[in-house]
Parts: sequence; C-alpha cells; structure tokens
Amino acid sequence: MKEEKTKKIKKKKIDWKEKAAEFESGWKRALADYENLQKEQINAAMNARTSIKKSFAQDLLPVIDNFAQALKYKPDLTGLPEEQQKMTEAWLQGIQYIDKQFLEVMNGLGIEPIPTDGTFDTHMHEAAGTRMEEGKDEGEILEVMMPGWKIGDHILRPAKVIINEVE
Repeated sequence: MKEEKTKKIKKKKIDWKEKAAEFESGWKRALADYENLQKEQINAAMNARTSIKKSFAQDLLPVIDNFAQALKYKPDLTGLPEEQQKMTEAWLQGIQYIDKQFLEVMNGLGIEPIPTDGTFDTHMHEAAGTRMEEGKDEGEILEVMMPGWKIGDHILRPAKVIINEVE
C-alpha cells in the first residue's frame, strides 16, 4: 500500500512537472508574441510617420521651387533712392530667410536635396537634355534644371539635369 501511494505521488509529481513545463512553454510563446506585436506596432507607426512626411514634402516642393525661382531674379537696386534700396534689401533678406527656414524644416524631417555634383545616376536623376562641354566626363552633370528630393532612400522627385555628352 505504501508503494502504491509512493507511485501515485511520483505520478502526480510527474504530471505537475509536465503541466508546469506546458504552462512555461505557453507563457514563453505569449511573451514572444507580445514582443513581436510591439515591434510590429513600432514599425507601423514609423511607416505612418514616413508616409505623412512624404505627403507633406510632395505638397511643399512646389512652394520651395517657387521661392528658389523668385530668388534667382533679384532686382537691380541701382538708381533707386537710398531709403527704397534699404527697404528692398531688408525685404529680400526676409525672403531669403524664409527660404532657409523651409530647407531647415525639410532637413529636420529627413527630407534632403538629391546631390547633383557628379555623374548622372538613373535612380536619382532624370536627364532633361544633353550638351557637349570639353574637359568634362561623359554623363557628368552640367546643369540642374529642377532640384530633386529624397527622404531616406525613397526618391520623392528625381533631379532634372543636363548631362555631358561626348562625341
């Protein structure tokens, strides 16, 4: 009878160990699932932020282009009375400051201009035309028609450039 009790106790002990192992395994799976869910939520939030930044940048690019275009045509102030020259200079400085602020905001959001000081790259540049300039390499960017922008590795708009064409 004592042996039977001992066997029953050992069997219950084994059953409890198996149950404990089963519960531990389930707990570990649940913990791993929870950690994976947290990672998925973080990735989803990052993707949403990036998407919002892309949309914002797409809407803002024409404004930045127009500012850059306007700044190319700085008026000649010679011949104006001194007071008008000072007022116009102050106004132009304000416009340049606004342009600078736009670029700082874009950089703060991770939105950067595409480099155009080198060789044509089909992933980042769009050829708006070609011309020949001696002393320049084949495919070298000669002129930027419209700046390009990127956010991380994603191209928002390729840079439109004129490239060198060697005979």
